[in-house]
Amino acid sequence: AAQAGAELVTAIAPVEGTSVFFETGKASLSPEGRVKLLRIAEVLRRYPDLNVRVEGIADERGTATYNLELGARRAQAAKQYLISLQVRPEQVLLTSHGADRPLAPGHNEDSWQVNRRTDVNLVQEKGAETAPETSVTPAQAAPEDKK
Repeated sequence: AAQAGAELVTAIAPVEGTSVFFETGKASLSPEGRVKLLRIAEVLRRYPDLNVRVEGIADERGTATYNLELGARRAQAAKQYLISLQVRPEQVLLTSHGADRPLAPGHNEDSWQVNRRTDVNLVQEKGAETAPETSVTPAQAAPEDKK
């Protein structure tokens, strides 16, 4: 059992805390983002008891509603790509934080670029959904705006 646990830790370490970055107002995955998600998919297929929490985040520009919806579209794009790589849909938990989780505190393009992202974290608990008041389901997300 200890060997299996060590093997799991070794498999998770390179992909834990992965961030996938986006262009302004967009929810389409970059080639670099697809490579990162491919590595995560490999771990999820190998360890079917693991889940992944995909958290969509926007930069500070835009309204709170717009940013929540944009974060949801970004998280959904990552989920759909993981599913296309044979990850089971129930392994992927979605949340949108809008602009509430900045990595960079500045109010300029360098900071905004870092804050336009989806964070992907592996979790072992089942059904680890976040509170409804902090998430937007993909059905609630509006079509992609030109921003």
